[in-house]
Amino acid sequence: MTSTSEGNARRISLLTAICLVVANTIGTGVFTSLGFQVIDLKSGFVLLVLWVVGGIFALCGALSYGELGAMMPRSGGEYRYLSEIYHPALGFLSGWLSVTVGFAAPIALAAMSFGKYLASAIPGLNADFVAEPIAIIATICISLLHAQNLQIGEKFQDISTVLKVVLIFVFIACGLAISSPQPISFLPESGSWQQLFSTPFAISLVYVTYSYSGWNASVYLASELDRPEQNLPRSLFWGTIFVTALYVLLNFVFLYSTPIDRMAGELEVGYIAATSIFGGWGANLMGLLIAIGLISSMSSMVLAGSRVTQAIGEDIPVFKILGKTNRQGVPHHAIFFQMAIVLVLTIASTFESVITYLSFTLTLSSCLTVLGVFVYRVTHPEIIRPYKTWGYPITPSIFLAIGLWILVFIFQDKPIESLAGLATILLGLPIYWLANPHRRNSSIQRFRNANIFSFNREFSMKKVTAIALVIVASLISIYLQLCGRSKTAPSIEPQAAIDPANSSSVAPVASTPTPINPLAEFDLEKSKQLTDIAKFLAGIKVEKNPEISVLQESPNWINYAAATNGAWSKLEEQQLSAARQWSNNELKSINNSKPNLFYPFSGPDFLYADVFFPNASKYIFVGLEPVGALPKLPNLAQATQQIYNVQQSLYTLLQYSYFRTIDMRSDLKNNGVLPILYVFLARTNHMILDVKYVGLNPEGQLIGFYEQPQPGSGIIPGVQISFLSAGETKPQYLYYFSVDLSDAELQKTPQFLEFVKQQNTNVTYLKAASYLMHRDTFTTIRNFILERSKFVLQDDSGIPLRYFEEANWNRKFYGNYVSPIDLFAVRYQPDLRQVYLNNPNPQNLEFGIGYKFNQDANLMLFLNKGNPEN
Repeated sequence: MTSTSEGNARRISLLTAICLVVANTIGTGVFTSLGFQVIDLKSGFVLLVLWVVGGIFALCGALSYGELGAMMPRSGGEYRYLSEIYHPALGFLSGWLSVTVGFAAPIALAAMSFGKYLASAIPGLNADFVAEPIAIIATICISLLHAQNLQIGEKFQDISTVLKVVLIFVFIACGLAISSPQPISFLPESGSWQQLFSTPFAISLVYVTYSYSGWNASVYLASELDRPEQNLPRSLFWGTIFVTALYVLLNFVFLYSTPIDRMAGELEVGYIAATSIFGGWGANLMGLLIAIGLISSMSSMVLAGSRVTQAIGEDIPVFKILGKTNRQGVPHHAIFFQMAIVLVLTIASTFESVITYLSFTLTLSSCLTVLGVFVYRVTHPEIIRPYKTWGYPITPSIFLAIGLWILVFIFQDKPIESLAGLATILLGLPIYWLANPHRRNSSIQRFRNANIFSFNREFSMKKVTAIALVIVASLISIYLQLCGRSKTAPSIEPQAAIDPANSSSVAPVASTPTPINPLAEFDLEKSKQLTDIAKFLAGIKVEKNPEISVLQESPNWINYAAATNGAWSKLEEQQLSAARQWSNNELKSINNSKPNLFYPFSGPDFLYADVFFPNASKYIFVGLEPVGALPKLPNLAQATQQIYNVQQSLYTLLQYSYFRTIDMRSDLKNNGVLPILYVFLARTNHMILDVKYVGLNPEGQLIGFYEQPQPGSGIIPGVQISFLSAGETKPQYLYYFSVDLSDAELQKTPQFLEFVKQQNTNVTYLKAASYLMHRDTFTTIRNFILERSKFVLQDDSGIPLRYFEEANWNRKFYGNYVSPIDLFAVRYQPDLRQVYLNNPNPQNLEFGIGYKFNQDANLMLFLNKGNPEN
């Protein structure tokens, strides 16, 4: 400090140092990540252990940093440690990363998030419009506050952190006191221990450790701590312990108060839990809680980040101005420099991409620092260590093992971004050598002359053990890497073909490998918007979407939602629940194989395809109805019209379990099948990940389009919907194509059946198919199904029984067959009637289906005894 003596300067207390750790760690991650963990991990015990292990990882890092910080009690964090342990150039690169974007980008992200959460919690504010101005104002105010006086900044940090913690504890207490407990066990059950060593647990741990980042916050202000040799290790230890306990309690309340299926695959778990606990206004309460919490997070990062800048200014003459302090000993130039970078990133909206590609390098910096505990004990055993890492060498080895696994995971998941992060760091090398050509930094000169790899001292057994544990840690990380790679191999779609003659309107359809993170290939904001639109169209209340919240206040939507909810409850009670139970009993082995399902004459009937075949990897639907426009909500008038159209289209299905062809042609002529598909996906609890227009060219290749292909283009129009089922990690895909399946028309569009053939559709489902395949004019599609299907599930409106000869097919009959409805009386099958009469033990159906929605419903399941070409 330049203006005051070190003895008279204001010192940061142990309480404030702990608050720095707590505030810097607790961000939005703990309120958002559980939804992705419960997709694979259903045990309350396993999920809580996951957060405990994440806390142990952070604690091991904190214990390791404590030794280095007590031994080198100067501000700067990794910049200081890496400079003195390895080489000043390596320390500068770490500091360069922190100064330029390492702290600025997270501050910008927290500021923008604060703006959005605050706006969403205050009725009448448009989050999209006011979030950025609020972020800018918050950044300037917090920076000015900390630039004036350390005592004021310290009190603000303490108060904002304590307020955040108190609000979280109030939320936890309310969750335990007033919510209804869910049927989930928090004690070990059968299979729980196996899940602890499973791939989903290892992958989830990566994201949990992200939520713990910030546990090292107090090391950046070591020079300003009161008795840093004692209080720095204490602040790291108690801050991390406290956060771990809070995280475990918070996730316990989420699981205790909220049905796990409601959280599965959802990003905004905090809102969902708050709604379960407090009702409709709970989401606004959670938004306000997170907003207040982000203020303390921003404050702690402003404090910590500016001290790295200050440390570089003190060591390197070219940056001397950044190391200067005011009369109160505050590095105001460093704070203003950091504020300027934050404002640029906020206005340019580039901070999220910066954080993405720097995550690898920031983790690498932490791992090198913890490794430095081993290195420095070997190279400088003579230096006094006021505090030694508790549990050494076990604790730093645990941190390195998990840290190395995280590095491997990040690099595998985002190799280009990781390499870009490394390139950003290397840009600091020329700056270092230009700024310090004569290596004049006396404070680190003695370390520059040391050869850190000169091991000419006698090795003790403890040193040998330490090195051995580092090797073991590396082996553990490799094992974790192999666990990640052992995940189910992805199924790759055929690469998209681009029609050069129509390149202006064509977009490539991306291949669809299953990522380690099920949402890694998708835009989460877009996914949330698509899912919210689907819920709106389905009459399901949408939370935390200002645009849709306004639309839901419409009397038309309120009446529609009430009518739809009532009809859906009736359908669920009278038919769907029994049909699902039948599927669980009779189609279990088929569903376990995750088949590709072909559903000709389907129209938009995803509902029954999901009821009977919920685990299908792909659904291929086909009907005469157009795809239609992607549902959007630009204004209330259009939204009202859309829900009216949906209501009309759903009427016969909800009443009779099938679409009437004549109604579909009129109801779906203009809007197409997409709105109905959205409704069914929302009502069956799916998250829509993406929706793309597609088409089939004459060679049967799938092509992506920015807009629907025009009639007469030679392209079969269609749509591809990617979605995620509750409790699943692998995205599923639904294709709908508008195709006439009559013989004459299929001769004109042979690419459709070629595409279906390429998809290996070994299961065919037929319901309310208008007895079309009883006619000679539908011979092509009938023969295609018979030749290529391993299983066929249908009612009597599908393929006539006479084509399923007992010599070639195993046949199972359910329900009853008397005769078709009057409209199709000419399609009566006497041989089918005889089978049901002669069946001594008919298996009843406790639900109606197809045209026989109220009585005498039937289903037939056929297994091909041969080996159909697939």
